[in-house]
Amino acid sequence: LIVDSEDDGLCCQYGQGSYRLYIIVNGKEVVLVRGDGIYTEEEITQFQLPDLNAPFPSARPSQWPSIRPTLSLDPTVLTSFPSLSPSADVDFVGTESMAPSEVNQITNVRIEVLMDKYPLEVGYTIRESSNNAVVVQVPRGSFHVEYGIEIRSYELLASQEYEF
Repeated sequence: LIVDSEDDGLCCQYGQGSYRLYIIVNGKEVVLVRGDGIYTEEEITQFQLPDLNAPFPSARPSQWPSIRPTLSLDPTVLTSFPSLSPSADVDFVGTESMAPSEVNQITNVRIEVLMDKYPLEVGYTIRESSNNAVVVQVPRGSFHVEYGIEIRSYELLASQEYEF
Protein backbone atom coordinates (compact mmCIF):
# COMPACT_ATOMS: atom_id res chain seq x y z
CA LEU A 1 0.00 0.00 0.00
CA ILE A 2 1.58 3.25 -1.11
CA VAL A 3 -0.14 6.44 0.03
CA ASP A 4 -0.13 10.14 -0.81
CA SER A 5 -1.77 12.57 1.62
CA GLU A 6 -2.72 15.09 -1.08
CA ASP A 7 -4.54 12.52 -3.27
CA ASP A 8 -2.34 13.16 -6.31
CA GLY A 9 0.03 10.18 -6.30
CA LEU A 10 3.63 10.65 -7.39
CA CYS A 11 2.91 12.18 -10.74
CA CYS A 12 1.76 14.76 -13.03
CA GLN A 13 1.56 18.42 -11.98
CA TYR A 14 4.44 18.18 -9.46
CA GLY A 15 6.83 15.85 -11.30
CA GLN A 16 6.70 12.31 -12.64
CA GLY A 17 7.45 9.91 -9.79
CA SER A 18 7.27 6.13 -9.77
CA TYR A 19 8.07 3.13 -7.60
CA ARG A 20 9.27 -0.43 -7.88
CA LEU A 21 9.84 -3.31 -5.54
CA TYR A 22 12.49 -5.84 -6.50
CA ILE A 23 14.85 -8.58 -5.36
CA ILE A 24 18.30 -9.58 -6.62
CA VAL A 25 18.61 -13.13 -8.00
CA ASN A 26 21.95 -14.33 -9.32
CA GLY A 27 23.16 -10.73 -9.55
CA LYS A 28 20.13 -9.55 -11.58
CA GLU A 29 17.17 -7.44 -10.54
CA VAL A 30 13.81 -9.22 -10.56
CA VAL A 31 11.02 -6.62 -10.40
CA LEU A 32 7.99 -7.81 -8.42
CA VAL A 33 5.94 -4.59 -8.40
CA ARG A 34 6.18 -1.51 -10.60
CA GLY A 35 4.03 1.59 -10.43
CA ASP A 36 3.92 4.68 -12.62
CA GLY A 37 2.93 6.93 -9.72
CA ILE A 38 -0.50 7.66 -11.19
CA TYR A 39 -2.95 7.06 -8.36
CA THR A 40 -4.96 9.23 -5.98
CA GLU A 41 -4.75 8.67 -2.22
CA GLU A 42 -3.42 5.09 -2.29
CA GLU A 43 -2.56 2.13 -4.47
CA ILE A 44 -2.47 -1.51 -3.36
CA THR A 45 -0.60 -4.24 -5.24
CA GLN A 46 -0.17 -7.88 -4.28
CA PHE A 47 3.08 -9.74 -4.87
CA GLN A 48 4.57 -13.10 -3.97
CA LEU A 49 8.19 -13.62 -3.02
CA PRO A 50 9.66 -16.64 -4.80
CA ASP A 51 11.31 -19.52 -2.99
CA LEU A 52 14.95 -18.82 -3.88
CA ASN A 53 15.88 -22.43 -3.06
CA ALA A 54 13.62 -23.66 -5.85
CA PRO A 55 14.91 -23.63 -9.44
CA PHE A 56 14.42 -20.16 -10.87
CA PRO A 57 13.07 -20.09 -14.45
CA SER A 58 15.29 -18.72 -17.16
CA ALA A 59 14.35 -15.31 -18.53
CA ARG A 60 14.75 -16.60 -22.08
CA PRO A 61 14.45 -20.35 -22.57
CA SER A 62 16.54 -21.87 -25.32
CA GLN A 63 14.76 -22.34 -28.65
CA TRP A 64 17.24 -24.84 -30.06
CA PRO A 65 18.80 -28.01 -28.70
CA SER A 66 22.36 -27.62 -27.52
CA ILE A 67 25.19 -28.81 -29.75
CA ARG A 68 26.93 -29.99 -26.58
CA PRO A 69 24.23 -31.31 -24.23
CA THR A 70 25.08 -31.66 -20.55
CA LEU A 71 24.16 -34.43 -18.19
CA SER A 72 22.29 -33.31 -15.07
CA LEU A 73 22.49 -35.66 -12.11
CA ASP A 74 20.35 -35.65 -9.01
CA PRO A 75 22.54 -33.95 -6.34
CA THR A 76 21.68 -36.67 -3.82
CA VAL A 77 23.59 -39.18 -5.96
CA LEU A 78 26.83 -37.28 -5.43
CA THR A 79 26.59 -36.74 -1.67
CA SER A 80 29.19 -39.38 -0.81
CA PHE A 81 31.81 -37.95 -3.17
CA PRO A 82 33.92 -34.80 -2.70
CA SER A 83 32.95 -31.76 -4.74
CA LEU A 84 34.78 -31.19 -8.02
CA SER A 85 34.27 -27.45 -7.57
CA PRO A 86 34.46 -26.59 -3.87
CA SER A 87 32.71 -23.45 -2.71
CA ALA A 88 33.78 -20.91 -0.12
CA ASP A 89 32.00 -20.70 3.23
CA VAL A 90 29.65 -17.74 3.40
CA ASP A 91 29.05 -15.86 6.63
CA PHE A 92 25.51 -14.46 6.78
CA VAL A 93 25.95 -11.24 8.75
CA GLY A 94 23.18 -10.67 11.27
CA THR A 95 21.74 -14.18 11.06
CA GLU A 96 23.96 -16.00 13.57
CA SER A 97 21.01 -16.93 15.80
CA MET A 98 18.97 -18.44 12.98
CA ALA A 99 18.96 -22.06 11.93
CA PRO A 100 20.30 -22.68 8.39
CA SER A 101 16.79 -23.44 7.10
CA GLU A 102 15.55 -20.06 8.38
CA VAL A 103 18.42 -18.19 6.70
CA ASN A 104 17.42 -19.68 3.35
CA GLN A 105 13.84 -18.49 3.78
CA ILE A 106 14.67 -14.78 4.12
CA THR A 107 14.69 -12.59 1.03
CA ASN A 108 16.10 -9.08 0.86
CA VAL A 109 13.47 -6.89 -0.81
CA ARG A 110 14.35 -3.44 -2.10
CA ILE A 111 11.85 -0.65 -2.58
CA GLU A 112 12.80 2.25 -4.81
CA VAL A 113 10.59 5.34 -4.92
CA LEU A 114 11.22 8.24 -7.31
CA MET A 115 9.65 11.19 -5.53
CA ASP A 116 7.76 14.13 -6.96
CA LYS A 117 8.10 17.65 -5.55
CA TYR A 118 6.39 16.71 -2.25
CA PRO A 119 8.08 13.63 -0.73
CA LEU A 120 6.66 14.35 2.75
CA GLU A 121 3.21 13.33 1.43
CA VAL A 122 4.34 9.77 0.62
CA GLY A 123 4.46 6.67 2.81
CA TYR A 124 4.03 2.92 2.33
CA THR A 125 3.13 -0.30 4.11
CA ILE A 126 3.85 -3.96 3.39
CA ARG A 127 1.37 -6.46 4.85
CA GLU A 128 1.17 -10.24 4.79
CA SER A 129 -1.80 -11.12 2.60
CA SER A 130 -2.79 -14.15 4.67
CA ASN A 131 -3.41 -12.33 7.96
CA ASN A 132 -3.08 -8.60 7.14
CA ALA A 133 -0.13 -8.30 9.57
CA VAL A 134 1.98 -5.20 8.95
CA VAL A 135 5.62 -6.19 8.34
CA VAL A 136 6.93 -2.81 7.10
CA GLN A 137 5.50 0.62 7.92
CA VAL A 138 7.02 3.82 6.51
CA PRO A 139 4.70 6.70 7.51
CA ARG A 140 4.11 9.87 5.56
CA GLY A 141 6.79 12.41 6.41
CA SER A 142 9.63 9.87 6.25
CA PHE A 143 10.97 11.02 2.87
CA HIS A 144 12.63 14.39 2.34
CA VAL A 145 14.35 14.59 -1.08
CA GLU A 146 12.32 16.41 -3.74
CA TYR A 147 12.54 14.62 -7.10
CA GLY A 148 15.04 12.19 -5.52
CA ILE A 149 15.18 8.41 -5.41
CA GLU A 150 14.68 6.77 -2.03
CA ILE A 151 15.87 3.15 -1.77
CA ARG A 152 15.25 1.02 1.31
CA SER A 153 15.81 -2.69 1.95
CA TYR A 154 13.80 -5.08 4.08
CA GLU A 155 14.12 -8.75 4.95
CA LEU A 156 10.91 -10.68 4.29
CA LEU A 157 10.09 -14.38 4.33
CA ALA A 158 10.29 -16.07 0.94
CA SER A 159 7.33 -17.98 -0.53
CA GLN A 160 4.88 -15.57 1.10
CA GLU A 161 2.27 -13.34 -0.48
CA TYR A 162 2.28 -9.68 0.50
CA GLU A 163 0.47 -6.44 -0.27
CA PHE A 164 2.37 -3.27 -1.08
